[in-house]
Amino acid sequence: MAEARLKGAVEAGWIPPFVPDSATDIIEQHNIDSNVVYLSFSLPPNDSPGPPCQPIESSSVKWFSSYPIWWPHELRGSNEASTSLNYYYCGGATVGTVFKGRNYIWFSAAQQIAPLAPVSSNVRGLKKDVLTL
Repeated sequence: MAEARLKGAVEAGWIPPFVPDSATDIIEQHNIDSNVVYLSFSLPPNDSPGPPCQPIESSSVKWFSSYPIWWPHELRGSNEASTSLNYYYCGGATVGTVFKGRNYIWFSAAQQIAPLAPVSSNVRGLKKDVLTL
């Protein structure tokens, strides 16, 4: 997480500030056209994102229409697998869950408090950036 902070990912709004410093194996992808951000990371046992995250019902989860290639199929919308997971609302438009031992967070950056840096690249015809730490 220290590397993500140094690279400005938290300040730019791509990684929420509540992600613990103990987070490792961080994968972040955002699309500046849709302002959707996808984030995955690992935490040591007995560690969690903590406040401001609160449990929510799966029926309250906002799903998006497109997902990164690396995003698990089970987290791509209202299906049997996705409705059986525990979800958390973490402020702004941020939703998170734990799936197969990894933390997943997705949100609409346009609804977040932090400003976003206008950085983009062209990957398969879509404007998006991927940050892997």
